[in-house]
Amino acid sequence: MHPYLNRLGVPLSVQHFFEPYFTTDVANHLLFAYGDAHEHYGQGLHCPPLTAAVPWTAGTDGGLITQVFVCSSAMEAIAYTTLYHARYPDLNALYFCALGASLPVALKLPKAKATLLFENSLSGKLWDIKIACLIRRKPVRILYDNQQFIFHCQNRIFCLAMDKVSLSAFEQAAGIRTGIRTAKAKGYSTFFEQLTR
Repeated sequence: MHPYLNRLGVPLSVQHFFEPYFTTDVANHLLFAYGDAHEHYGQGLHCPPLTAAVPWTAGTDGGLITQVFVCSSAMEAIAYTTLYHARYPDLNALYFCALGASLPVALKLPKAKATLLFENSLSGKLWDIKIACLIRRKPVRILYDNQQFIFHCQNRIFCLAMDKVSLSAFEQAAGIRTGIRTAKAKGYSTFFEQLTR
């Protein structure tokens, strides 16, 4: 068990699940590999990679996966699982994919129900839209002009006011259903922030 995860109150079952997907450095900081880049976590330190060649993943795609979660960082995945582990009696049925701060060109995920865990902010809602469209192979361009966002998707152009942006509102305006859910930290920007408060 890792002392930083113990201090955060991460249950032993959650630590066991994530243990194969990180290493530690000489200072005992947690390191999560994104290809050649790493996310670092330690006491007073959390640095997700700004650019990542490949996403960080946790979980084995052996046909048993029932839930896929996509988020911005490995620590966000651990925080979400810590807060909601009671909902998932079999952690081995879960698969996590963290992207860092860069938008991938393509995203290959196991076939299962997908939930996006991006931050509870305008930028997090825009990430929801971009990643849902990427997963469903529905290219979208997003522009900003005069207090609103302009979306180009499926040969349609439509606008949403800043305070109306969400994956659900986008789907209604675009006339599509991605079948992808979103989860947001209640009262906090991220699940990691919720866990550490």
